[in-house]
Amino acid sequence: MTERIRGALKRADKRVTQNGIQKMEREAVKNLMSYVPVCLIDQILAKEPHWDRNSQQKCESFWAAGIFIDISGFSSLASDLNKTETDKSKEGAAAEHLTAFLNNTLRTLIECILDYEGDIVKFAGDAMVVVWQVEKAPKNGTQTPELDQLRSIAAAKATACATNSIELLRAGNSATSISAATSPNTRNSMLSHLQQTINLSPGPSDKKKTMIPAPMLQIHVGVGVGEMAGIHVGGLRQRWEYIVMGECSNSMMRAEAIGKVNQVVACPKTRQLLDRNKEFLNLQNFVYSEVEKEFIMIRKFRCDLVQNQMMESVMRTKNIKADNKSVYHRKNKLATEDVTYLYKTLRSYIPAPITAKIDEMEELSDDGVLRELCVLFVKLNNLSGLDFDTRNEEVLEQVAAKIQKTVVTVQEAAYHGRATLRQFIVDDKGAIAIIVVGLPPVTAVKNSSRGLKIALRILENGIPAQIGVTTGTCFCGTIGSSTSRGDFAVVGDHINMAARLMAKEGATRKDFLRQ
Repeated sequence: MTERIRGALKRADKRVTQNGIQKMEREAVKNLMSYVPVCLIDQILAKEPHWDRNSQQKCESFWAAGIFIDISGFSSLASDLNKTETDKSKEGAAAEHLTAFLNNTLRTLIECILDYEGDIVKFAGDAMVVVWQVEKAPKNGTQTPELDQLRSIAAAKATACATNSIELLRAGNSATSISAATSPNTRNSMLSHLQQTINLSPGPSDKKKTMIPAPMLQIHVGVGVGEMAGIHVGGLRQRWEYIVMGECSNSMMRAEAIGKVNQVVACPKTRQLLDRNKEFLNLQNFVYSEVEKEFIMIRKFRCDLVQNQMMESVMRTKNIKADNKSVYHRKNKLATEDVTYLYKTLRSYIPAPITAKIDEMEELSDDGVLRELCVLFVKLNNLSGLDFDTRNEEVLEQVAAKIQKTVVTVQEAAYHGRATLRQFIVDDKGAIAIIVVGLPPVTAVKNSSRGLKIALRILENGIPAQIGVTTGTCFCGTIGSSTSRGDFAVVGDHINMAARLMAKEGATRKDFLRQ
């Protein structure tokens, strides 16, 4: 064999290897993109400012309409199912059924959100923060009628999505019970499937079947509008957190807190925006009543302009294969250099249990387990009262720097104890970090003692905080959809207990924990 032939074969082998790597990266990126918001992907691809994973915090401000959807009922079901798992031969059945039930419910709501072109920025346990981003007004403060109309469309989409989310969950609750046996492909089959009882029988040979009545899920939805800031903080061990805060976030959360079960409550600015653009939006039905301090409870809402736009969007995407359908329809159209860039960058924002499965090319859906975990809820008192004008770039940078310093300190304490900083949430009431000890892929013992050491380390590092610590069996796994929008969640009564302990009035350094 001549040197020329050897060289040609070597180059061919190199091309085959390179093509294989590129194909693997493209498949991985398709999965990774399902676990981050669209706005984050757009910011990374824009590379403005130059995206350096090792740089300091980054922030931007924009105007948005948003909704905060809070669903309750999953934690009590997780606790009930855990009590049934006493027979070793049936081990795993409870987690399997809980995963299917939770995902069937969330996938229905996610489909509704995607139909209205919403961007799910964050899952917070069994709650979701959804935004419709609009270009902000020029820095000189001038606001044109055209811009006001664009903002009214975003507000109308958010309101329509909120009211439809309520109706979808009501449809499930109106059934006698809810099933977790199969994974439906369409919304109609999802809703019809939500009409059976959770059956914990592991096989046809069992004579006795454990029947757990499905919970009546409760939903509260708040609608808000206004300026918002998106801030990237952290960076320790190349782990970043993307948080949103500002007027829009605060108003939607205040509205949700005011509302009762199965109610949509909107902030005053949402009502004003919709009212003054009623003719442009072709609002056929906008019925509301005031509930508190000009916040309104929306009784009926129909916007023909939004409905027509939604139908056009559905028609444009109806031929997209189910396994490729996402809010980010460009999944298969990314340039090779963008794929490589996203592969290296997106994983910094995604929980380790998800990236570990993607690296091993394992199935992401229906992977929930019941596992003993130690959970820390940390209220960071040095970040309370962060209600500021996000349009002031200087103030925004100062706030971001303050958050950055705190997050890095919390990250250091968590990683020192081999724990996961599961979530970092900021609103007008302050900032909360959620740390979990014992999540996969880490396998360790003495979760409780490690959790307590992390709590003490945070306090010893000079962070004024209130901390609630609990240990117990919780559900953990991917939720939502691995092909459209999902996240990694930890659900259970012990999570709620940690949050209540954190909020205990007059708690001292010696009174922050419970085992």
